[in-house]
Amino acid sequence: RGPGIGLLYLISGIYMLYGISYLVKYWKLLTRNQFIALLCMFPINLAAIGIQLLAPSLLIEMFATSIALLVIVISIQAPEKLIDQESGVFNQKVYLAEMQRIFRMGKKVNIIFVGIQNFKDFQSILTYSSLSSMVKQIGTQLEQIKKENRYGSDVFYLKNGLFAYISYEDNMSFTKKVASDIHEYMMKSIKIKQIEMKMRPRICYFRCP
Repeated sequence: RGPGIGLLYLISGIYMLYGISYLVKYWKLLTRNQFIALLCMFPINLAAIGIQLLAPSLLIEMFATSIALLVIVISIQAPEKLIDQESGVFNQKVYLAEMQRIFRMGKKVNIIFVGIQNFKDFQSILTYSSLSSMVKQIGTQLEQIKKENRYGSDVFYLKNGLFAYISYEDNMSFTKKVASDIHEYMMKSIKIKQIEMKMRPRICYFRCP
């Protein structure tokens, strides 16, 4: 605290107004609980600032910020709500929310759809645990391909043997290479409980929007 504290609070106030306006602008991309959790951060911090101005000896600002961030982490970053339990990658709900965000922002991305044409055959002959193991192997490999790429990307499982790979860099030649790597893997036999099985993949990629 010192003579420059007023300027610091002024900058913080501008930042807070910007944050609130951004939150209101994109509120449709959030669930009700997520919106409330993010919105609560502002009054909690304002209350802490007011208390500390009235009682400077109470160092409460950092504590209030920690509480607000804890609420955000618990309500927004809950892994069980984001990750598909079968594949280990982002689930269909996250994919739909991400596509909505992409269209609203008008950002161009490249999308690869990876389908398994004979997935129903696997469903008819494999147990649930064996089928989940197969889907998990595919999800793990797609995540590995994602890590090897220099551009930002995400992998989603849309159920029934359909995966989506979103590359946030609008580079079609690079996307073609990624699709080729995925196809090369999908054409290999996959081993489920000592049984080798052959997938029939169908892959398409395009620019969106």
